[in-house]
Amino acid sequence: MGKIVRIFLQEKKVSEEEIPKGWELLGGRGISGKIISSEVPPEADPLGSKNKLIFAPGLLGGCYVSSSGRLSVGAKSPLTGGIKESNVGGTAGQKLSRLGISALVLEGISKEPSILLISKDGVKFESATDLVGLKTYELVEKIKSRYDEKNAIIGIGPAGDKKLFLSGIFVSDIEGRPCRYAARGGLGAVMGSKNVKAILIDDKGANGISYDKRDEFLTLSKSWGKELIESRKVFTEYGTAVLIKIINELGGLPTRNFRVGSFKDADKISGETLRENALSRGGRMGHPCHPGCVIRCSNIYHDKNGNYLTSALEYETIGLMGANLEIGDLDAVAEFDRMCDELGIDTIETANSIAVAMEAGLFKFGDANGVKEALGNIEKGTVIGRIIGSGAKRAAETLGVKRAAHVKGQALSSYDPRCIKGTGVTFLTSPMGADHTAANILPGRTGYHFYDVDDDGGGVTSKEKKVEISRDVQIMVAVCDTLGFCFFVGPNLANMEFFAKLIKARFGYNCSAIDLIEMGKDVITTEIEFNKKAGIPPVSTLPEFFYKETLKPKDLTFDIDEENIKKIWE
Repeated sequence: MGKIVRIFLQEKKVSEEEIPKGWELLGGRGISGKIISSEVPPEADPLGSKNKLIFAPGLLGGCYVSSSGRLSVGAKSPLTGGIKESNVGGTAGQKLSRLGISALVLEGISKEPSILLISKDGVKFESATDLVGLKTYELVEKIKSRYDEKNAIIGIGPAGDKKLFLSGIFVSDIEGRPCRYAARGGLGAVMGSKNVKAILIDDKGANGISYDKRDEFLTLSKSWGKELIESRKVFTEYGTAVLIKIINELGGLPTRNFRVGSFKDADKISGETLRENALSRGGRMGHPCHPGCVIRCSNIYHDKNGNYLTSALEYETIGLMGANLEIGDLDAVAEFDRMCDELGIDTIETANSIAVAMEAGLFKFGDANGVKEALGNIEKGTVIGRIIGSGAKRAAETLGVKRAAHVKGQALSSYDPRCIKGTGVTFLTSPMGADHTAANILPGRTGYHFYDVDDDGGGVTSKEKKVEISRDVQIMVAVCDTLGFCFFVGPNLANMEFFAKLIKARFGYNCSAIDLIEMGKDVITTEIEFNKKAGIPPVSTLPEFFYKETLKPKDLTFDIDEENIKKIWE
């Protein structure tokens, strides 16, 4: 079993403790939620000393099995006011696991800007005064010049330093670039409020991972890896951007601030265009977001001159920075992505917030230079930049705009809920707010009850069983988040059974798929109970326009029964 390492920032002290009884099968989101719910006062200021920031690798982190290296980051969210978990790839999660750390807990507020160095020898505190305000790529280069280049780096950009609510936390990728993000929920502002600029993870000399039955674990892992390679080829070849055409054809691609569900220039920003540009310019498709992932849905994107621009260009960024702002130029969207990475901000929240500014007439839809100007304002810290930097909900309130796509104060992902209705249910009922990663109900996802739903949209556009499917998938995603798996492996019953076998081979614990599903339920219940105490109900509503306006071109409505939604967690 791993340990919980607590860092008391103000006192510059560290303590270690064993995993509490009953938490033995918890990692990632599961252990993060338990710590927050039991130790953070629900009424605490998210940017105050009583909030805690937790970094927790999954239960199976660091093991020889594909897609298991996700790192969960948790705290009380400044965006939603509720509990938040945002997980990320990169190299930090696996290194923490190899050091035997199940949860790294930051408590209090440092007296000066700090870097934390985590190794087998403990925790060191060093000054980061000269690094405050640096963009992320420059920050990483300076850190590499001072410390071992093989260290994993967790850090924030200037937006986190400014405590902007759309700021995220980056983790360095395999090449050491600051481009993997725990982006959602404003957690970069929490890290900034603690006066921590970066955390370095050095796993040299660590004991590594032990197995109860190593050969059995490796045999299971190998066969599953082969299956993932075959079944996820489309993501390897085209990345998550393959969804642009699919969602556009379904009529659910947010366009012009969620006014319509189809973008005339979708082909220009599609996965196919991404692949063509990347490969013809010396970039790369099939890039893993963390070591050992065989799905490899990431990419490296170069500009027209063949120079590195960004990694990775994902569906959410393309959909919201592209179609939703009516920008039909993939190179422009890639520039936006790089600018966001440099500032350390969530592209989902940022794009929605810029859409609000466009509604207010500050910028124009379809104007790429206007988007760059908006991002420039965030960098400079102007009044407009700080308004946009407060997130879509608060920006709309400040600017007097009624059309802002958010739930619980967190902006919607790139799926219109009037079309992708199960995901719409997730937006309303997840403890996290509008977050597709809580349970994205794409074609083929039926829940562990195997609900049989079919229509012209592959089962996603009808209202049938969407509450039930969302509930099932949310529970299984909570299991994935707790074990450290990317949900692209598939939140389904077969994988729950497979995970149970891995746990037995790794730890010697007998558990079943049903046991894991019960664990997933408990993870979500813990989060809901914290939110209730913080004054946040389990079920929210969409902004009014989603109910009043029919989504063109397919005349879709969000017609899920409200009373059924309210009963989802009963």
